[in-house]
Amino acid sequence: MGYTHYFRKVSPTREDSRRFEMFAFGARRIIDYARTYDNIEIADAMGERLDMFEINEDSVSFNGYGADAHETFFWNKEAVGVNFCKTAYKPYDAVVTACLIHLKDVYGDAIEIGSDGDWSEWRDGATLYRNATGLTAENPFTQGAVV
Repeated sequence: MGYTHYFRKVSPTREDSRRFEMFAFGARRIIDYARTYDNIEIADAMGERLDMFEINEDSVSFNGYGADAHETFFWNKEAVGVNFCKTAYKPYDAVVTACLIHLKDVYGDAIEIGSDGDWSEWRDGATLYRNATGLTAENPFTQGAVV
């Protein structure tokens, strides 16, 4: 299946380093909540090593685990151009969509988000975002094409 989410930084800002720190902190909370309370298995970028996702001072990357892996979610503070993550509706899709909601909250208009799905298909991610951060999820989709 080709269910894919698209995201890109429209323009760099002077606050990109700080924004990345905020995003990485929130991404860790989302992943930890998903693993602990929703039993979603998160692995390294290749989907092979359970609980070995990467969050450091420069990047965030993760995938589902084993048969529930598909494509890697990756974001770094120097991100440019169009990024995408095809999840094929696998369980880690909720983590990807929650992280994209968080990305839009942190970066605001500097980020454009799109998806093959519509906002109603992001319900699990929106719930995960609220549960992990205590914030209300808002539709992050940008009008028009992201790609």
